[in-house]
Amino acid sequence: MRISKNVDTTASQRSFSIRNPDNGKIFVKNNIRTSKYHWWNFVFRDLLEQFRHASNIYFLLLAIINFLPGLDIFKPMNQLLPFIFIVVVTMLKDGYEDILRHITDNKTNSTPVSVFTDTRFVSKQCHEICVGDLVYVSQDEEIPADLIILATSGQDGICYVNTMNLDGEANLKTKRANPTLNSFINSPQSFNWPEKLEHPVQPLNLSLSINCDGLNQPLLSSSSCSQANSETQLQSAWKIPVALLQGTVTAQPPSRSLVDFTGRLEFSSPSNLETIPIDDNQLLLKGCTLKNTEAVVGLTVFTGQQTKIQLNAQGSKAKMSRLEWRLNAMVVAVVVVNVIFVIVTALLQFWNEAKQRKSAPYLQWPAQQPLSRLFLNHGAGLILFGYLVPVSLFVSIEFARIITKCFMEQDRRMRGRKTQEEEDIEMGTYSTVRAEIKAAKKNKSDYPLEPRPAEDPIEAGHMVCRTSTLNEELGMVEHIFTDKTGTLTQNKMVFKRCSLGPELFEFEAVDDPAQLQKILEGSNTSPFPSDGSCTPNPLVTPRPSSPPNRQEQSRSTQHEDLLPHGTVSHLPDLKTHLKGLLSTEGGNQPSFLQIHNGKEQLPSDNSHGSLVKNSTFHFVTALLLCHDALPEQIDFEREEMERRQKLKQQAASVTDILFRRSRSKTPTPSQQSTPNPATTPFPSSPAVSTLSDDDAKIDGIETHQPIFRFQSTSPDDIAFLNMLQASGFTFSNRTTESLSVTCGGSTLQFKILAALPFTSARRRMSVLVRCPDGNVRLYIKGADSTILPMCIGAHAPANGLTFSQTLKKSQQTDTLSPEHIYEKTNGIIDDLSRSGYRTLCVCHREIANEELDAWLPKYKDAELSIDDRASKIEAAFMELEGKGMNLIGCTGVEDKLQDGCADTIDYFLKAGVRVWILTGDKVDTAVNIAFSCQLLKQNTITHYITSETGQMLKSELPQVAAKLIAWSEAIAADQRADFTSKLLAELQLVRLLRHFNVDTKKWRKLLTTNMQALMSTLPDLPQMEEKIEGQETAMIVDGWFIHSILQSEHLMDLFILVTDKCDGVVCCRIAPIQKALIVRMVKVKRKKVTLAIGDGANDVSMIQEAHVGVGIQGLEGLNASQNADYSIAQFRYLKRLCAVHGHFNINRFASLITYSFLKNIVFTTVLFVYQFSTGFSQQINFEDWFGTLFNLAFTSIPIMIIVLTDKDVPDWVMMKCPSLYRHYRNGRDLNLSKIVGWPVTGMAVGVLFTVLLQWVFGKGDLVTETGQMGQFDHFIGMIDTAMLALVTLIVMWYSNLWSSIFILTVSLSFAVYLLAMVVITVIRPLSPLFYFSFLHLWRSPLFYLSFFVILVACFVPFTIFSYLRRRYFPTARDKALSTLNPGLRFRHNPPASLQKVKYIRVN
Repeated sequence: MRISKNVDTTASQRSFSIRNPDNGKIFVKNNIRTSKYHWWNFVFRDLLEQFRHASNIYFLLLAIINFLPGLDIFKPMNQLLPFIFIVVVTMLKDGYEDILRHITDNKTNSTPVSVFTDTRFVSKQCHEICVGDLVYVSQDEEIPADLIILATSGQDGICYVNTMNLDGEANLKTKRANPTLNSFINSPQSFNWPEKLEHPVQPLNLSLSINCDGLNQPLLSSSSCSQANSETQLQSAWKIPVALLQGTVTAQPPSRSLVDFTGRLEFSSPSNLETIPIDDNQLLLKGCTLKNTEAVVGLTVFTGQQTKIQLNAQGSKAKMSRLEWRLNAMVVAVVVVNVIFVIVTALLQFWNEAKQRKSAPYLQWPAQQPLSRLFLNHGAGLILFGYLVPVSLFVSIEFARIITKCFMEQDRRMRGRKTQEEEDIEMGTYSTVRAEIKAAKKNKSDYPLEPRPAEDPIEAGHMVCRTSTLNEELGMVEHIFTDKTGTLTQNKMVFKRCSLGPELFEFEAVDDPAQLQKILEGSNTSPFPSDGSCTPNPLVTPRPSSPPNRQEQSRSTQHEDLLPHGTVSHLPDLKTHLKGLLSTEGGNQPSFLQIHNGKEQLPSDNSHGSLVKNSTFHFVTALLLCHDALPEQIDFEREEMERRQKLKQQAASVTDILFRRSRSKTPTPSQQSTPNPATTPFPSSPAVSTLSDDDAKIDGIETHQPIFRFQSTSPDDIAFLNMLQASGFTFSNRTTESLSVTCGGSTLQFKILAALPFTSARRRMSVLVRCPDGNVRLYIKGADSTILPMCIGAHAPANGLTFSQTLKKSQQTDTLSPEHIYEKTNGIIDDLSRSGYRTLCVCHREIANEELDAWLPKYKDAELSIDDRASKIEAAFMELEGKGMNLIGCTGVEDKLQDGCADTIDYFLKAGVRVWILTGDKVDTAVNIAFSCQLLKQNTITHYITSETGQMLKSELPQVAAKLIAWSEAIAADQRADFTSKLLAELQLVRLLRHFNVDTKKWRKLLTTNMQALMSTLPDLPQMEEKIEGQETAMIVDGWFIHSILQSEHLMDLFILVTDKCDGVVCCRIAPIQKALIVRMVKVKRKKVTLAIGDGANDVSMIQEAHVGVGIQGLEGLNASQNADYSIAQFRYLKRLCAVHGHFNINRFASLITYSFLKNIVFTTVLFVYQFSTGFSQQINFEDWFGTLFNLAFTSIPIMIIVLTDKDVPDWVMMKCPSLYRHYRNGRDLNLSKIVGWPVTGMAVGVLFTVLLQWVFGKGDLVTETGQMGQFDHFIGMIDTAMLALVTLIVMWYSNLWSSIFILTVSLSFAVYLLAMVVITVIRPLSPLFYFSFLHLWRSPLFYLSFFVILVACFVPFTIFSYLRRRYFPTARDKALSTLNPGLRFRHNPPASLQKVKYIRVN
């Protein structure tokens, strides 16, 4: 994507006036252009693009040389036509793609938009919008440019936008207009305007109304008005205050960041000059869609190529597969061979001519001109042997990639988000349906149509290929880098456990809103018993009667083993605990409502019970307020109707496919009886039944109590709010300045004074609220590594006692100190992490009014700043956060593992692929997930390199600590920590290198001077566990270690040497940028094919850095999949993507390349050997048209069919034999032996073919049907026919699968040759030298005898070589086929004896 010339991204800020006509001259228009060419420069620019390829320049030079006098060995046009054909086809493809871009651009730029002029809103085209224009956007319309929100029709200036086109996230985002601006537009009567105005100001929100259907409705109510009428009235109401709006906007320059925008708007109100801060919350970005909001009026700030979506539309860097690098090497090698042929032929011609001049001086030889003869000889040789490089190879590769891309996207085994069991059932049903449809078509009977696929492949969960140039790279992956959350796990968070002060509680979640509705609306007004007894939990989802799978059993066992104090089975229920806070009936503590309304107070002592009560109150309050979620009330009646209608349509479609075959049969009366429920496709589904009047109820329960569905960018927040709603505390509304909470039939309003959202740098969210009782509190929720150091208990006590003394004193009394709460919570966090839960911490602090009054001006100043606003706001919050927070507790949220994840990782490990898990979670959480997904097993030797292991090593080796202290004294104080970290990291790496017995010559020279000195004094490091042969090894590292090695080149080299001995690596506590740096380190240091897979925006840098990037279409949006080379719906599809499609692609493309060069080398070798019979005079031994069509038509189609349909092994063999992927992932099908062996084979075949042909034809036995002896034209016909038959036999022999379409294509291609040569030789102007010669030749019986003898003699060596190789030197593929697929029959499905076998080892 190009940026317009007048886009200034270097200026510190931009300033413009509202509705200033001169803005259009200063800033770019709102014109979008994604096309590459104009009509007047298309030919020139496209040719320039094509001639960047060396092969095109090579063929062009040959064509030009052929036009020179004395060098016209071939007919010049015959030499030029294939090249022109290739260039024209490529140009047509490029032109078609660019036309589609032009159509899209024109459609986008001509979209009608409502823009305010001097007096009213008028319709303009999108490209006419200028900076400073006021734009009116209606519901479901796309934002035409980057707009600053002035006012909305929503409550308190709130509007909702869908940002799917920007970040791929499906959740609606909240945007808020500044209250002052929103009031200025919507309620101008609240300002003190002068009495005399040109346009009287109406009290919009109060008196203006419209007449619709005979009823007076309020202006902003659209319940009974059409959208068109509502738009017209809103425009009419807004035009007066919009016309009065005059001011200046100062903002930062255009930038690519979607969440970074600062500015201010200065405008004149009746009283004074207003200055309004603007940030990304008031910015509507181009490409978003307005949702759930009637209308918005906005001020244009960025247009055209300066909009953020266009600045981010630049494509990622081009990637080239290793096969292309090898192909380029082959082209260079072939060109070298061509030059050798030319030089040898020229020298032999000089030698032959000199010899002839001496032996036959009477022939009147021309005068010798060495330079001109040298030029002519070399030029003629270049043309003669130019066929060494196949002209159609590169175009064939591009078309093959496009078609294989379509095959990959249509693979039904990589579609949707179903489990493996559901997919197997679907595939079986699909196969049955296809068979029935095929039979119905054959019998010409009535048959159903196949179901149409979903229109959007992303929404349907289909595989999407965005970079077809890497198709073969999938079969050569040696390192896989994967994210954890959302990639290995489902990213569906379920609240499981939490700590409140010193106590740990558990909770059973309710996933179905209808089930929650039944619970809350069931038999009581309160969802909890009033007597306080512990009754069975109604929120517990009944477990299935069938036993869980092995993975779930192992994980639940881990939970029971690792949770603290052995109390897993007896943890108190959180719901039961919260009932006392919800209601005072039978309780002994004040309720949530009473405390917030100021009627009751929280306990002030530090006893165990009081701390739990206080923590419970603040825990609920914090989770209800500290988030960015949006509530949406569920309409059960409407959703149930839509669900049933959808199921009804699906059932009708499936029933139509499965049962319409009975139409052709006349059913008997017995067959027309009531169908058996066991055989009915949906026997109990309400979708196929008639909807009754009671359908508005759900199982007889009327839905009165509102139930909300929450939308948020954080799945953790959704889990928290769902838990609270199930417990009776509901977050019910959000406005610009307040949040509403409903509990016990009452609603509380919390005023938001300030909020700082979660960022990857801060790793926490902070919110400052004024509660209904008037108290001001600061609540923070975030990562434990960020929250715990901020809490009071983390610091030394103020009473002069040590930390351990304080803990001991608190244990002797009933009071609990902050240090005790800190230690208890920290231990619970470790236990939860070991159980695989995601943990967050929650804390709070009471803010006095005096402190608030002193702090708010600083915060307001930070909000108004343009430069570095985010850091200034963060610094302002740090003033509040840094004064000691009170720790409330922690949460444990479960993120379940994806289906088939463990099997996929196990397959790659057995295939020799190293798997890296890169995550920001704690070490214990990541290790538990690694065990669940089979990266770590019970017998895996695991090595840790973390900050804790470094400290342990120092304690084990006192001399190391002494050396570190001595060396640190000579270093600056601010560098000592990094120095110590690097040396400890290096020491642990050396320990592992010794353990793995790595050759010291590889790593001794990499050590630093300090480390070498340390090693001389420490010859023996502590021993580690010995590795058993064949046992897997893994390494666990943390962010401390990664930060240390990424700063040092020699540490990275040592780390790579260690990872070479590990099967898996888990990197914990690392930032997104560190993920990309780790991938780059492995890619650069090891030169191996890397694959990165992730699902979130934080994985984009890692995905783009790897050789192959794969994005998961997950719950964190489509940002990763949109920036990836391949997009899949589930992690388990990666196995089939690489093992099946990757392997087949590399095998097929290797066949295409090797065969293309083989046939051309045979062709050129025949020419070269023929020169010995012509005195090296650069004569040709084939018909001109045959040379022209040899690559384009006669030999290109069969190999293309091989590329599209050939399979060296069945799919199921690759899925069950990881060793096959291991064997061929290094490109054995196109390694050095193949690159050298195939040209040598081609030369040998060409020499043998030419010698035999000359021997057979030279005996003079060939007689035509007219009795004439064979002439030169018959000799040429023999060469052409036999050569084409020979190369066709070779490609058939090396084809692995002789499908019917392949046999048909081979037959048709040879038939095309026969027909073409008949037409060419019959029409004299096309080939006057070969007039009817081919027909005469083909009528001779001796031709067929000679033809057969030559083919057998040249082809038999291939069969003998293949037999000997398979008999005595079988490859892994040969062993697999002989074991699993014996015989000639290609088994597309595994035999019954192997269907339940997971993996089969092939040595």
